[in-house]
This record gives sequence, structure tokens and C-alpha cells, in this order.
Amino acid sequence: MYKRFFLIISTCFLLIIGCSQKDSSDVRNTMKPKKGIKNSQIENIWDPEGIVWSNADQCVGIYRDSIYYLKWKEEAYSLIFTSFEGEFIKELEFQKGKGPGKVQYIKSVDIVNDLIYIYDPHGHKIGISDINGKHIDDIMIENELGAVWYIGILDRKIYFSGALKHKIGKLNIRTGKIEKTVTYKNVKKGYEDGDKFCAASVNIDRKNNKIYLGYVSIPYRIERYNKNLQEEKVMRKEVASDVEEMRYRLVDRWKILEGDAVISSLGFDKKYIYSSFGGGYEVKRNGDVENTDSPFELYIYSKDSLKYEYKIVNKNIEKIKGVNSLVGITNEYIVLCVVDEADLFEKIDGSKNQSDFRFIILKNPLYD
Repeated sequence: MYKRFFLIISTCFLLIIGCSQKDSSDVRNTMKPKKGIKNSQIENIWDPEGIVWSNADQCVGIYRDSIYYLKWKEEAYSLIFTSFEGEFIKELEFQKGKGPGKVQYIKSVDIVNDLIYIYDPHGHKIGISDINGKHIDDIMIENELGAVWYIGILDRKIYFSGALKHKIGKLNIRTGKIEKTVTYKNVKKGYEDGDKFCAASVNIDRKNNKIYLGYVSIPYRIERYNKNLQEEKVMRKEVASDVEEMRYRLVDRWKILEGDAVISSLGFDKKYIYSSFGGGYEVKRNGDVENTDSPFELYIYSKDSLKYEYKIVNKNIEKIKGVNSLVGITNEYIVLCVVDEADLFEKIDGSKNQSDFRFIILKNPLYD
């Protein structure tokens, strides 16, 4: 089941569009970083027991001095808080169901200013709780949003990326109404086998009040917007010749992504933008999905210029057969959520008979 971790989306949930790209030459980077390659050391590695399989990358993060992730249970979802060493801190439960304070399905979690925001697409709402899990409000959102891929919170506004009509948009957090959107030029009402996947992750840089879109499929690109959704800059980077477009495959009633996710999410510190190579997937003739080998690499860009400055690697991990998601950045660490279906974790920490997930905590080599 882990191999379907970011890939399988029920037909009742998501319809995907065709998309167009803006022709921009703002910033173009080669595959060679300007300032070279940095090696990182593993500080900690541990298994987040019970982590959700679907959309796990959108339900993890850093809150102050802790890491949080979403755990699936039969009657509820649990938000687990741990130390960077994996030591349990606390657990908050969100009951499944309909009605105030309950959730039908959690697609993403964000914590901002001690408030927990939970996006429930099946309930057409964003639930707000305090940091102890006490329900505050449910914001009902417009159905016209279509298929929302990512959300992020900035200054009491909800920013979202779409996979149906809206490339990026902004909601009023009090009313749930759309305030502004940027739509795709070419919108399809449906999808066909082989259609390109064109959605992007929404990434909030709260230090500079900027919103970034990191596109999942090639061509590799990052777009920067201000709070009014005015595009400020576009960055493109060359990729290896064997990197494949991410496209939809239709198998029975499932929509399955096949190809390479060149960006899963972005992270920020005061000087740099961090991006991980997300992972690759192949759909077999019988409909099974296999993760393909992907480089275990982080790409670092200047916030000011969007120039490609560094590549970060680890000497013990050249490749993974799975997914590499960027959880967050601190002054000392780079936090990753990694899925590997081969024997990587057994080689690194000697663990057996555990899940295919690990949090990997790297020392940040940019500030040694």
C-alpha cells in the first residue's frame, strides 16, 4: 500500500486538467550549482509509527521545537507531536464524521501562530483548532474551487493551488469566499489517459511574505508571488535527460500518477530556498505502482536572485526507491520525510520489519 502513497486519487475526489505554462526567461539555471556540492550528515532517523499513507507530505511540519505528523485511526485522525529525536510529546485527536469539529478526510494540515488549520475536501471546509486541539471554527469553502492540491496560510488568508481550474488562489479565512485567483489558460473539464499532471505545491515564506509555487512535473520551475497574487519572478532549471514528465494513467477506477516528481515541496531560511527531488513512479501492466530509483538530493536557491547556489547530498544515501519530501528547515537541521521500498533503512540504521517511512534529520551543511 505504501507505493500508492502520493499517487492514487479516487475518482470521487479529483479531476485533473491540462495546463499551460507562462513563457518567461526571468531566471534560468543549469544543472551545475554555482557554489558547489555540500555533504550533509544524518543527525537522527526514526520511524513515524502509523503515519497516514495518502498525502503524508501535506500533513507533516515543524512547530517550534517539534515535528508533527498525521496518524490514521479507525474512528479518528491523530496529530502526533514529537521531538527531533522522535520522542513522543503529545497527541491530538480529530474525530471522523460530519458536523462542527469533525472531519471526513484530511488532505493537509498547517500550524500558524498556535492555530491548527485542517483542510477537509470531502466536508468542503477548513477546520480551525487551538494548539491543544480545541475546536474553534469550521470555515465552509466554495465548491467553485474545484480540485485543490495544496493550501497554505499567510496573514489570515488561505492560499491554494489547484488541479482543475485555478493555478493559484486566495480565500477569505472568515467567509471561505474566493478573493482572487490566477486560472490556467487552457482548462479541461476532464482528463484522459496520458494527460500531463500540472499542479504545484503552495509554499509560504512567512519571513518575507511571499508565496511560491513549486511544480511537480517538468519543466522544472518555481514561481514567486506577492500576497496579491502578482507574479514577481519565475525560475527554471535544467534536469537530467532521463527525468520523465508526470502524467495520469487510468487503471480501472483509479487515477494514478506516473513519472518523476521533481519538486515535492519547498523550505526556507533567511537566505535560501530548499527543494528536494520528490521521487519517481512507474505503472505496471497489471495496474500496480512501483517506485523508481531517484536521486537523494536537495537543491538550494538564493532567495534574492533565485540562482542555483548549492546541491546537498549525503554520502550514505545516493538513491532512494520512493519519495523524499521536505518537512522544514531550522537553523541547524533539514527535516525530511522519506519513503523507501528497498533496503535503505536497514542499511542505515539496521532496522527490520518496520514501515517504509522515516523522518531523516540532516545537519544543515550551509551553516557549519
